[in-house]
Amino acid sequence: MARHVETYFVDDLTQERSDDVRTHSFELDGVSYEIDLSAASYEDLESKLARFVKAARRTPSARRTRSRKTLASARARVPAATFSDAEPDPAEIRKWAKARKIAVPARGRIPRSVREQFVEAQGMTA
Repeated sequence: MARHVETYFVDDLTQERSDDVRTHSFELDGVSYEIDLSAASYEDLESKLARFVKAARRTPSARRTRSRKTLASARARVPAATFSDAEPDPAEIRKWAKARKIAVPARGRIPRSVREQFVEAQGMTA
């Protein structure tokens, strides 16, 4: 059996298929948005926002994103935190520390000294 898969991109504003659709991000009142626009629709957006952008101040962004070329990458998300197999599990460190009456926060970053003690006790390499 043969399978033919076809991917096409659609402008969110005009609902038209286009090969030049890109994902654009923007933020307004603390809410982040993404929209897939063709070059023509993006030019329309830029022209309508131009006077506001000109009068505004730039601020540092916690997360700067660039326009993405593919729909798949536009929809892909990265988990907030990932831990490799080589790194000790924070939950295990907390459990180990509490059993030994070592002060460790219930949430957030584990102090380096506690992490180092755990690694040493487990015979792991840091």
